[in-house]
Amino acid sequence: MATDQATWGKRAGDTLVLLADTQRSIEKARVALGNRLDAAVREADDLDPESLEVYRAQFRIMLNAEEALESEMARWARQHPAGDWLFQVKGIGPNLGSKLLAVLQ
Repeated sequence: MATDQATWGKRAGDTLVLLADTQRSIEKARVALGNRLDAAVREADDLDPESLEVYRAQFRIMLNAEEALESEMARWARQHPAGDWLFQVKGIGPNLGSKLLAVLQ
């Protein structure tokens, strides 16, 4: 469902950058939380089971938000004339592809 370059425009590029930056922020927070969870379990930290489950629930929420943002980035990026082609290149996923298309617009 690609559109021409002029129709796609700056607004879509700006949206892609915002989505990619937000996804990256959530990813960093999720990784940090995952590291804390691993340490707590490995070191038999003083976290009670209820607190540990709160951490696990937050981890799942972050992971779901990250996946939703990646889907949204892919949806926006595929509207670019080069979007479908770009995602066929090995190693280019929604985050990198979105930023590349934003720069190219």
